[in-house]
Amino acid sequence: MKVEKLVYNVFTKKGGISLKADASRFLVECIENSSQSLDLASEWLESIVSLWTQSKNFGLLVELDALKQLLMDISQQTETLNSGSAMSEPYQDKNTASQDMLKFSSRIDERKLFSVVGAFDVPQLSYDNTKGTFVNPGLLSKLIDSSNVQTNQKNDKRSVSGKKNEKIYSDVKYNGLITDSSAKIELFRQRYDIIRQRLQRNDTFLRETPSGNLWNGCMFIDSISSLKGREDQDFVIFGMLSQIEEGVYCIEDKEGRIKLDLSEMVLDEEDSTGIITMNSFILVEGHLNDEVFIVNSLSQPPPEKISESKSAFQGVDFFGGHSFNYDQVTLKAIEDLDDNGAIIFLSEIWLDRPEVLNALRKLFNGFSSSRLPLAFVLAGNFNSVPYVPGNSSISQYRGPNDPWAIGALPYAPLPSFVTEKLSSKVNRAHFSTNPCRIKFCTMEIVIYREDLVKKMRRNSVLWPKGKDNLFEDHVVKTIINQSHLSPLPLSARPVIWGYDQSLRIYPSPKLVRVYT
Repeated sequence: MKVEKLVYNVFTKKGGISLKADASRFLVECIENSSQSLDLASEWLESIVSLWTQSKNFGLLVELDALKQLLMDISQQTETLNSGSAMSEPYQDKNTASQDMLKFSSRIDERKLFSVVGAFDVPQLSYDNTKGTFVNPGLLSKLIDSSNVQTNQKNDKRSVSGKKNEKIYSDVKYNGLITDSSAKIELFRQRYDIIRQRLQRNDTFLRETPSGNLWNGCMFIDSISSLKGREDQDFVIFGMLSQIEEGVYCIEDKEGRIKLDLSEMVLDEEDSTGIITMNSFILVEGHLNDEVFIVNSLSQPPPEKISESKSAFQGVDFFGGHSFNYDQVTLKAIEDLDDNGAIIFLSEIWLDRPEVLNALRKLFNGFSSSRLPLAFVLAGNFNSVPYVPGNSSISQYRGPNDPWAIGALPYAPLPSFVTEKLSSKVNRAHFSTNPCRIKFCTMEIVIYREDLVKKMRRNSVLWPKGKDNLFEDHVVKTIINQSHLSPLPLSARPVIWGYDQSLRIYPSPKLVRVYT
Protein backbone atom coordinates (compact mmCIF):
# COMPACT_ATOMS: atom_id res chain seq x y z
CA MET A 1 0.00 0.00 0.00
CA LYS A 2 1.32 3.44 -0.92
CA VAL A 3 1.77 5.98 1.85
CA GLU A 4 -0.63 8.43 0.20
CA LYS A 5 -3.35 5.79 0.20
CA LEU A 6 -2.61 4.91 3.84
CA VAL A 7 -3.04 8.55 4.91
CA TYR A 8 -6.29 8.79 2.94
CA ASN A 9 -7.67 5.54 4.39
CA VAL A 10 -6.93 6.45 8.01
CA PHE A 11 -8.09 10.07 7.90
CA THR A 12 -10.89 10.11 5.33
CA LYS A 13 -12.32 6.62 4.95
CA LYS A 14 -11.89 5.55 8.57
CA GLY A 15 -12.03 8.84 10.47
CA GLY A 16 -14.30 10.87 8.19
CA ILE A 17 -11.79 13.75 8.18
CA SER A 18 -10.42 15.46 5.08
CA LEU A 19 -6.88 16.77 4.73
CA LYS A 20 -5.76 19.73 2.69
CA ALA A 21 -3.21 18.83 0.03
CA ASP A 22 -0.23 20.40 1.83
CA ALA A 23 -1.18 18.71 5.13
CA SER A 24 -1.46 15.34 3.39
CA ARG A 25 1.94 15.82 1.71
CA PHE A 26 3.48 16.71 5.06
CA LEU A 27 2.31 13.46 6.68
CA VAL A 28 3.44 11.43 3.67
CA GLU A 29 6.93 12.95 3.81
CA CYS A 30 7.20 12.31 7.56
CA ILE A 31 6.36 8.64 7.07
CA GLU A 32 8.54 8.11 4.00
CA ASN A 33 11.58 9.69 5.63
CA SER A 34 11.23 7.78 8.90
CA SER A 35 12.19 4.30 7.54
CA GLN A 36 9.38 2.73 9.54
CA SER A 37 6.85 0.03 8.62
CA LEU A 38 3.38 0.91 7.37
CA ASP A 39 1.84 -0.81 10.40
CA LEU A 40 3.59 1.59 12.77
CA ALA A 41 2.74 4.51 10.50
CA SER A 42 -0.92 3.46 10.55
CA GLU A 43 -0.95 3.40 14.37
CA TRP A 44 0.68 6.83 14.45
CA LEU A 45 -1.90 8.27 12.05
CA GLU A 46 -4.76 6.77 14.05
CA SER A 47 -3.44 8.40 17.23
CA ILE A 48 -3.35 11.76 15.44
CA VAL A 49 -6.95 11.32 14.26
CA SER A 50 -8.04 10.40 17.79
CA LEU A 51 -6.40 13.45 19.35
CA TRP A 52 -7.65 15.73 16.58
CA THR A 53 -11.25 14.74 17.24
CA GLN A 54 -10.76 15.65 20.93
CA SER A 55 -9.02 18.99 20.37
CA LYS A 56 -10.75 22.35 20.58
CA ASN A 57 -9.72 23.07 16.97
CA PHE A 58 -11.60 20.02 15.70
CA GLY A 59 -13.04 20.29 12.21
CA LEU A 60 -13.74 18.01 9.28
CA LEU A 61 -11.03 19.73 7.22
CA VAL A 62 -7.47 19.74 8.58
CA GLU A 63 -5.08 22.47 7.46
CA LEU A 64 -1.30 22.22 7.63
CA ASP A 65 -0.82 24.84 10.37
CA ALA A 66 -3.41 23.18 12.61
CA LEU A 67 -1.80 19.78 12.02
CA LYS A 68 1.64 21.09 12.97
CA GLN A 69 0.24 22.71 16.10
CA LEU A 70 -1.37 19.41 17.11
CA LEU A 71 1.88 17.48 16.62
CA MET A 72 3.79 19.98 18.73
CA ASP A 73 1.18 19.64 21.47
CA ILE A 74 1.52 15.86 21.30
CA SER A 75 5.28 16.15 21.77
CA GLN A 76 4.77 18.37 24.82
CA GLN A 77 2.26 15.90 26.25
CA THR A 78 4.75 13.04 25.84
CA GLU A 79 7.51 15.04 27.53
CA THR A 80 5.19 15.67 30.48
CA LEU A 81 4.33 11.99 30.77
CA ASN A 82 7.98 10.98 30.68
CA SER A 83 9.03 13.57 33.25
CA GLY A 84 7.00 11.81 35.95
CA SER A 85 5.91 15.12 37.45
CA ALA A 86 2.58 15.89 39.07
CA MET A 87 1.58 17.71 35.89
CA SER A 88 1.31 14.34 34.11
CA GLU A 89 -1.65 13.15 36.15
CA PRO A 90 -4.36 14.62 33.88
CA TYR A 91 -2.96 12.67 30.93
CA GLN A 92 -3.60 9.34 32.59
CA ASP A 93 -7.20 9.77 31.49
CA LYS A 94 -7.21 9.46 27.72
CA ASN A 95 -10.52 11.31 27.40
CA THR A 96 -9.17 14.46 29.06
CA ALA A 97 -5.93 14.62 27.09
CA SER A 98 -7.22 17.18 24.60
CA GLN A 99 -8.43 19.50 27.38
CA ASP A 100 -5.04 19.93 28.99
CA MET A 101 -2.42 19.42 26.28
CA LEU A 102 -3.01 22.83 24.74
CA LYS A 103 -2.17 24.56 28.05
CA PHE A 104 1.49 23.90 27.45
CA SER A 105 3.81 25.94 25.29
CA SER A 106 4.15 24.74 21.72
CA ARG A 107 7.88 25.41 21.86
CA ILE A 108 9.87 22.20 21.41
CA ASP A 109 12.77 21.66 23.78
CA GLU A 110 15.44 20.53 21.32
CA ARG A 111 17.88 19.76 24.14
CA LYS A 112 16.00 16.56 24.92
CA LEU A 113 16.28 15.48 21.29
CA PHE A 114 19.96 16.35 20.82
CA SER A 115 22.81 13.98 21.64
CA VAL A 116 26.58 14.04 21.07
CA VAL A 117 28.30 10.66 20.69
CA GLY A 118 32.06 10.42 21.13
CA ALA A 119 34.17 7.98 19.12
CA PHE A 120 34.86 5.85 22.20
CA ASP A 121 31.11 5.53 22.88
CA VAL A 122 30.19 4.19 19.45
CA PRO A 123 28.72 0.67 19.79
CA GLN A 124 31.41 -2.02 19.52
CA LEU A 125 29.83 -4.11 16.77
CA SER A 126 31.32 -6.83 14.60
CA TYR A 127 29.68 -8.56 11.66
CA ASP A 128 29.19 -12.29 12.27
CA ASN A 129 29.10 -14.21 8.97
CA THR A 130 27.57 -17.32 10.52
CA LYS A 131 24.67 -15.41 12.09
CA GLY A 132 24.35 -12.84 9.34
CA THR A 133 24.07 -9.98 11.80
CA PHE A 134 26.12 -7.62 13.97
CA VAL A 135 27.18 -8.67 17.46
CA ASN A 136 29.19 -7.17 20.31
CA PRO A 137 32.13 -9.59 20.79
CA GLY A 138 33.35 -8.01 24.03
CA LEU A 139 29.88 -8.13 25.52
CA LEU A 140 29.22 -11.71 24.41
CA SER A 141 32.45 -13.06 25.90
CA LYS A 142 31.71 -11.45 29.26
CA LEU A 143 28.15 -12.73 29.28
CA ILE A 144 29.37 -16.25 28.47
CA ASP A 145 31.91 -16.10 31.30
CA SER A 146 29.25 -14.88 33.70
CA SER A 147 26.91 -17.66 32.59
CA ASN A 148 29.55 -20.28 33.39
CA VAL A 149 30.06 -18.80 36.83
CA GLN A 150 26.34 -18.72 37.53
CA THR A 151 25.86 -22.40 36.68
CA ASN A 152 28.19 -23.20 39.57
CA GLN A 153 26.17 -21.04 41.93
CA LYS A 154 22.90 -22.98 42.01
CA ASN A 155 21.89 -21.58 45.37
CA ASP A 156 22.09 -17.98 44.24
CA LYS A 157 18.49 -16.89 43.64
CA ARG A 158 19.54 -13.62 42.06
CA SER A 159 21.27 -15.46 39.24
CA VAL A 160 18.00 -17.19 38.37
CA SER A 161 16.17 -13.88 38.12
CA GLY A 162 18.71 -12.58 35.62
CA LYS A 163 19.64 -9.48 37.64
CA LYS A 164 23.32 -10.32 37.59
CA ASN A 165 23.25 -10.52 33.81
CA GLU A 166 21.66 -7.09 33.69
CA LYS A 167 24.46 -5.71 35.87
CA ILE A 168 27.13 -7.26 33.67
CA TYR A 169 25.42 -5.95 30.55
CA SER A 170 25.39 -2.39 31.86
CA ASP A 171 28.98 -2.52 33.09
CA VAL A 172 30.63 -3.92 29.94
CA LYS A 173 33.11 -1.46 28.48
CA TYR A 174 35.42 -2.84 25.83
CA ASN A 175 38.87 -1.25 25.94
CA GLY A 176 39.94 -0.81 22.33
CA LEU A 177 43.22 0.85 23.26
CA ILE A 178 44.71 -2.39 24.61
CA THR A 179 44.82 -4.90 21.76
CA ASP A 180 47.19 -7.44 20.26
CA SER A 181 48.17 -7.91 16.61
CA SER A 182 45.04 -9.97 15.90
CA ALA A 183 43.00 -6.76 16.21
CA LYS A 184 44.76 -5.38 13.12
CA ILE A 185 43.77 -8.47 11.12
CA GLU A 186 40.21 -8.23 12.41
CA LEU A 187 40.11 -4.57 11.37
CA PHE A 188 40.50 -5.48 7.69
CA ARG A 189 38.26 -8.54 8.01
CA GLN A 190 35.44 -6.40 9.36
CA ARG A 191 35.83 -3.79 6.63
CA TYR A 192 35.71 -6.61 4.06
CA ASP A 193 32.70 -8.37 5.61
CA ILE A 194 30.63 -5.20 5.99
CA ILE A 195 30.98 -4.26 2.32
CA ARG A 196 30.63 -7.88 1.19
CA GLN A 197 27.27 -8.38 2.92
CA ARG A 198 26.17 -5.09 1.38
CA LEU A 199 27.01 -6.36 -2.11
CA GLN A 200 25.09 -9.59 -1.58
CA ARG A 201 21.86 -7.58 -1.20
CA ASN A 202 22.43 -5.42 -4.27
CA ASP A 203 19.64 -6.31 -6.69
CA THR A 204 20.75 -3.72 -9.26
CA PHE A 205 23.97 -5.45 -10.28
CA LEU A 206 23.74 -8.91 -8.70
CA ARG A 207 21.61 -11.58 -10.38
CA GLU A 208 21.10 -15.18 -9.33
CA THR A 209 21.20 -17.74 -12.16
CA PRO A 210 21.30 -21.57 -12.27
CA SER A 211 25.00 -21.41 -13.16
CA GLY A 212 25.86 -18.98 -10.34
CA ASN A 213 25.68 -15.31 -9.39
CA LEU A 214 26.21 -12.70 -12.10
CA TRP A 215 27.48 -9.20 -11.41
CA ASN A 216 26.70 -6.84 -14.26
CA GLY A 217 26.66 -9.82 -16.63
CA CYS A 218 29.91 -11.44 -15.44
CA MET A 219 30.34 -14.39 -13.10
CA PHE A 220 30.68 -13.15 -9.50
CA ILE A 221 33.36 -15.12 -7.64
CA ASP A 222 32.79 -15.98 -3.99
CA SER A 223 36.50 -16.26 -3.20
CA ILE A 224 39.78 -15.80 -5.01
CA SER A 225 40.81 -19.37 -4.26
CA SER A 226 37.95 -20.65 -6.47
CA LEU A 227 39.54 -18.98 -9.53
CA LYS A 228 42.22 -21.63 -9.97
CA GLY A 229 42.09 -23.35 -13.36
CA ARG A 230 39.19 -21.23 -14.68
CA GLU A 231 40.66 -19.35 -17.63
CA ASP A 232 37.71 -19.65 -19.99
CA GLN A 233 35.50 -16.69 -19.03
CA ASP A 234 35.28 -13.24 -17.47
CA PHE A 235 34.84 -12.89 -13.73
CA VAL A 236 34.16 -10.19 -11.15
CA ILE A 237 36.22 -10.33 -7.95
CA PHE A 238 35.71 -8.38 -4.75
CA GLY A 239 38.64 -7.78 -2.42
CA MET A 240 41.24 -5.39 -1.05
CA LEU A 241 43.82 -3.76 -3.28
CA SER A 242 47.36 -4.30 -1.99
CA GLN A 243 50.93 -4.19 -3.22
CA ILE A 244 53.28 -7.11 -2.64
CA GLU A 245 56.26 -5.24 -4.09
CA GLU A 246 56.96 -1.98 -5.90
CA GLY A 247 54.68 -1.72 -8.92
CA VAL A 248 53.08 -5.16 -8.44
CA TYR A 249 49.44 -4.92 -7.39
CA CYS A 250 47.20 -7.70 -6.20
CA ILE A 251 43.69 -8.20 -4.87
CA GLU A 252 43.12 -10.26 -1.75
CA ASP A 253 40.25 -11.56 0.31
CA LYS A 254 40.04 -13.74 3.43
CA GLU A 255 41.12 -16.88 1.56
CA GLY A 256 43.90 -15.77 -0.76
CA ARG A 257 45.26 -13.22 -3.20
CA ILE A 258 46.12 -12.96 -6.87
CA LYS A 259 48.31 -10.62 -8.93
CA LEU A 260 46.64 -7.99 -11.10
CA ASP A 261 47.63 -6.84 -14.59
CA LEU A 262 46.30 -3.30 -15.06
CA SER A 263 47.88 -2.71 -18.49
CA GLU A 264 44.64 -3.43 -20.41
CA MET A 265 42.36 -1.56 -18.04
CA VAL A 266 40.44 1.39 -19.46
CA LEU A 267 39.09 3.98 -17.02
CA ASP A 268 36.24 5.96 -18.52
CA GLU A 269 36.61 9.73 -18.26
CA GLU A 270 32.98 9.91 -17.21
CA ASP A 271 33.54 7.31 -14.49
CA SER A 272 32.60 8.64 -11.06
CA THR A 273 33.52 5.73 -8.86
CA GLY A 274 35.76 7.78 -6.59
CA ILE A 275 39.43 7.49 -5.71
CA ILE A 276 41.27 4.18 -5.42
CA THR A 277 43.98 4.05 -2.75
CA MET A 278 45.98 1.20 -1.31
CA ASN A 279 43.84 -0.99 0.96
CA SER A 280 40.69 0.14 -0.84
CA PHE A 281 38.03 -2.51 -1.31
CA ILE A 282 37.28 -2.82 -5.01
CA LEU A 283 35.45 -4.79 -7.69
CA VAL A 284 37.61 -5.89 -10.63
CA GLU A 285 36.32 -7.41 -13.86
CA GLY A 286 38.59 -9.46 -16.11
CA HIS A 287 39.92 -12.92 -16.83
CA LEU A 288 42.60 -15.25 -15.54
CA ASN A 289 45.78 -15.85 -17.53
CA ASP A 290 48.61 -17.95 -16.08
CA GLU A 291 47.76 -17.13 -12.44
CA VAL A 292 47.53 -13.40 -13.20
CA PHE A 293 44.18 -11.63 -13.33
CA ILE A 294 43.97 -9.39 -16.42
CA VAL A 295 41.80 -6.43 -15.42
CA ASN A 296 39.34 -4.96 -17.93
CA SER A 297 37.62 -2.58 -15.52
CA LEU A 298 37.93 -1.58 -11.89
CA SER A 299 35.40 0.14 -9.66
CA GLN A 300 34.41 0.72 -6.07
CA PRO A 301 31.48 -1.15 -4.52
CA PRO A 302 28.21 0.74 -5.03
CA PRO A 303 26.65 2.38 -1.96
CA GLU A 304 23.49 1.19 -0.27
CA LYS A 305 20.48 3.29 0.66
CA ILE A 306 20.07 4.10 4.35
CA SER A 307 16.60 2.58 4.44
CA GLU A 308 17.85 -0.71 2.96
CA SER A 309 20.72 -0.99 5.45
CA LYS A 310 18.48 -0.32 8.44
CA SER A 311 15.73 -2.65 7.28
CA ALA A 312 18.29 -5.47 6.91
CA PHE A 313 19.36 -5.08 10.57
CA GLN A 314 16.27 -3.86 12.39
CA GLY A 315 16.83 -3.29 16.08
CA VAL A 316 20.62 -2.88 15.80
CA ASP A 317 21.92 0.44 17.13
CA PHE A 318 24.85 1.35 14.88
CA PHE A 319 25.02 5.03 15.74
CA GLY A 320 24.95 5.10 19.54
CA GLY A 321 23.78 7.93 21.75
CA HIS A 322 20.64 8.40 23.82
CA SER A 323 17.36 6.77 22.86
CA PHE A 324 14.60 9.33 22.51
CA ASN A 325 11.12 8.61 23.88
CA TYR A 326 9.42 8.76 20.49
CA ASP A 327 8.99 6.45 17.53
CA GLN A 328 10.77 7.39 14.31
CA VAL A 329 7.65 8.74 12.61
CA THR A 330 6.96 11.17 15.45
CA LEU A 331 10.61 12.20 15.61
CA LYS A 332 10.56 13.00 11.92
CA ALA A 333 7.43 15.09 12.40
CA ILE A 334 9.03 17.01 15.28
CA GLU A 335 12.18 17.51 13.22
CA ASP A 336 10.19 19.03 10.34
CA LEU A 337 8.11 21.14 12.72
CA ASP A 338 11.07 22.69 14.48
CA ASP A 339 11.96 26.01 12.87
CA ASN A 340 14.86 26.50 15.27
CA GLY A 341 16.88 23.37 14.54
CA ALA A 342 19.74 25.00 12.65
CA ILE A 343 23.27 23.75 13.32
CA ILE A 344 26.15 26.14 12.57
CA PHE A 345 29.42 24.50 11.49
CA LEU A 346 32.71 26.38 11.90
CA SER A 347 36.27 25.29 11.20
CA GLU A 348 39.84 26.61 11.27
CA ILE A 349 39.08 28.98 14.14
CA TRP A 350 42.54 30.32 14.91
CA LEU A 351 42.19 31.54 18.46
CA ASP A 352 45.73 32.93 18.44
CA ARG A 353 44.64 35.57 15.88
CA PRO A 354 42.89 38.71 17.28
CA GLU A 355 40.96 39.26 14.04
CA VAL A 356 39.44 35.78 14.35
CA LEU A 357 38.31 36.46 17.92
CA ASN A 358 36.70 39.74 16.81
CA ALA A 359 34.89 37.92 14.01
CA LEU A 360 33.62 35.31 16.47
CA ARG A 361 32.25 38.05 18.75
CA LYS A 362 30.37 39.58 15.81
CA LEU A 363 28.99 36.17 14.87
CA PHE A 364 27.71 35.36 18.36
CA ASN A 365 26.35 38.88 18.89
CA GLY A 366 24.45 38.58 15.63
CA PHE A 367 22.80 35.35 16.70
CA SER A 368 22.07 36.66 20.21
CA SER A 369 19.76 39.32 18.75
CA SER A 370 17.64 36.64 17.06
CA ARG A 371 16.65 33.06 17.79
CA LEU A 372 19.68 31.00 18.68
CA PRO A 373 20.44 27.92 16.55
CA LEU A 374 20.33 24.43 17.97
CA ALA A 375 24.10 24.13 18.16
CA PHE A 376 27.44 25.58 17.15
CA VAL A 377 29.95 22.94 16.01
CA LEU A 378 33.52 24.22 16.23
CA ALA A 379 36.27 22.10 14.70
CA GLY A 380 40.04 22.66 14.72
CA ASN A 381 42.63 23.56 13.95
CA PHE A 382 42.48 26.26 16.59
CA ASN A 383 46.09 27.36 16.16
CA SER A 384 47.29 29.14 13.04
CA VAL A 385 50.58 27.23 13.27
CA PRO A 386 51.18 23.61 14.30
CA TYR A 387 51.65 23.14 18.01
CA VAL A 388 55.23 22.79 19.17
CA PRO A 389 55.93 21.64 22.77
CA GLY A 390 57.37 24.50 24.77
CA ASN A 391 55.52 27.15 22.81
CA SER A 392 54.13 29.77 25.18
CA SER A 393 50.84 29.94 23.28
CA ILE A 394 48.72 26.82 23.96
CA SER A 395 45.37 26.40 22.25
CA GLN A 396 42.29 25.59 24.33
CA TYR A 397 41.04 23.12 21.74
CA ARG A 398 42.70 20.52 19.59
CA GLY A 399 42.65 19.72 15.90
CA PRO A 400 45.14 17.57 13.95
CA ASN A 401 47.87 20.17 14.50
CA ASP A 402 46.90 21.10 18.06
CA PRO A 403 48.37 19.62 21.26
CA TRP A 404 47.55 16.27 22.91
CA ALA A 405 47.20 14.39 19.63
CA ILE A 406 48.51 10.81 19.69
CA GLY A 407 48.88 10.58 15.93
CA ALA A 408 46.20 7.90 15.46
CA LEU A 409 42.46 8.07 14.93
CA PRO A 410 40.17 8.59 16.73
CA TYR A 411 41.52 11.61 18.59
CA ALA A 412 40.60 11.76 22.27
CA PRO A 413 38.67 14.77 23.63
CA LEU A 414 40.47 17.67 25.20
CA PRO A 415 41.68 17.07 28.77
CA SER A 416 39.44 18.42 31.51
CA PHE A 417 42.04 20.83 32.90
CA VAL A 418 41.84 22.71 29.59
CA THR A 419 38.06 22.74 29.28
CA GLU A 420 36.89 23.19 32.89
CA LYS A 421 36.91 27.00 32.76
CA LEU A 422 34.76 27.15 29.63
CA SER A 423 32.52 24.37 30.94
CA SER A 424 31.79 26.43 34.05
CA LYS A 425 30.61 29.31 31.84
CA VAL A 426 28.72 27.29 29.21
CA ASN A 427 26.49 24.60 30.67
CA ARG A 428 25.93 22.76 27.41
CA ALA A 429 29.46 22.71 26.07
CA HIS A 430 30.57 19.36 24.63
CA PHE A 431 34.23 18.57 24.14
CA SER A 432 34.12 15.48 22.04
CA THR A 433 36.41 13.27 20.02
CA ASN A 434 37.50 13.50 16.41
CA PRO A 435 35.50 12.10 14.72
CA CYS A 436 32.26 12.44 16.66
CA ARG A 437 28.57 11.99 16.02
CA ILE A 438 25.51 14.14 16.56
CA LYS A 439 21.96 12.87 16.77
CA PHE A 440 18.97 15.20 16.48
CA CYS A 441 15.55 13.55 16.17
CA THR A 442 15.97 11.23 13.15
CA MET A 443 18.98 13.09 11.80
CA GLU A 444 22.34 11.34 12.21
CA ILE A 445 25.40 13.52 11.59
CA VAL A 446 29.06 12.52 11.54
CA ILE A 447 31.67 15.25 12.13
CA TYR A 448 35.25 14.63 11.00
CA ARG A 449 38.25 16.98 10.89
CA GLU A 450 41.05 15.72 8.65
CA ASP A 451 43.10 16.88 5.69
CA LEU A 452 41.44 14.11 3.71
CA VAL A 453 41.64 15.65 0.23
CA LYS A 454 45.37 16.22 0.54
CA LYS A 455 46.05 12.75 1.93
CA MET A 456 43.92 10.94 -0.64
CA ARG A 457 45.47 12.82 -3.53
CA ARG A 458 48.91 11.92 -2.22
CA ASN A 459 48.06 8.23 -1.72
CA SER A 460 45.76 7.64 -4.69
CA VAL A 461 46.48 4.82 -7.12
CA LEU A 462 43.69 5.65 -9.59
CA TRP A 463 41.00 8.26 -9.96
CA PRO A 464 38.76 9.24 -12.90
CA LYS A 465 40.64 11.14 -15.59
CA GLY A 466 39.64 14.66 -16.47
CA LYS A 467 38.00 15.15 -13.07
CA ASP A 468 40.71 16.99 -11.14
CA ASN A 469 38.41 19.96 -10.54
CA LEU A 470 35.92 17.61 -8.84
CA PHE A 471 38.40 15.78 -6.66
CA GLU A 472 36.56 16.73 -3.47
CA ASP A 473 33.34 15.19 -4.82
CA HIS A 474 35.17 11.93 -5.46
CA VAL A 475 36.55 11.98 -1.91
CA VAL A 476 33.01 12.15 -0.55
CA LYS A 477 31.87 9.34 -2.84
CA THR A 478 34.86 7.24 -1.79
CA ILE A 479 34.14 7.37 1.95
CA ILE A 480 30.49 6.46 1.29
CA ASN A 481 31.43 3.56 -1.01
CA GLN A 482 34.03 2.28 1.44
CA SER A 483 31.72 2.81 4.45
CA HIS A 484 34.68 4.33 6.26
CA LEU A 485 35.91 7.83 7.12
CA SER A 486 39.55 6.97 6.49
CA PRO A 487 39.85 4.87 3.30
CA LEU A 488 43.63 5.13 3.42
CA PRO A 489 46.45 2.70 4.19
CA LEU A 490 47.31 2.59 7.88
CA SER A 491 50.80 3.83 7.07
CA ALA A 492 49.31 7.08 5.75
CA ARG A 493 46.66 7.50 8.46
CA PRO A 494 47.18 5.34 11.57
CA VAL A 495 44.07 4.05 13.33
CA ILE A 496 43.70 2.62 16.83
CA TRP A 497 42.91 -0.98 15.88
CA GLY A 498 40.37 -1.58 18.61
CA TYR A 499 38.37 1.53 17.74
CA ASP A 500 38.17 1.21 13.97
CA GLN A 501 34.39 0.83 14.29
CA SER A 502 34.18 4.50 15.34
CA LEU A 503 35.29 5.43 11.81
CA ARG A 504 32.66 3.30 10.07
CA ILE A 505 29.78 5.06 8.40
CA TYR A 506 27.48 2.09 7.98
CA PRO A 507 24.59 2.52 7.58
CA SER A 508 25.33 5.81 5.85
CA PRO A 509 24.29 8.75 8.06
CA LYS A 510 22.11 11.53 6.72
CA LEU A 511 25.01 13.98 6.82
CA VAL A 512 28.78 13.57 6.87
CA ARG A 513 30.56 16.86 7.59
CA VAL A 514 34.25 16.57 6.71
CA TYR A 515 36.47 19.56 7.46
CA THR A 516 39.52 19.43 5.19
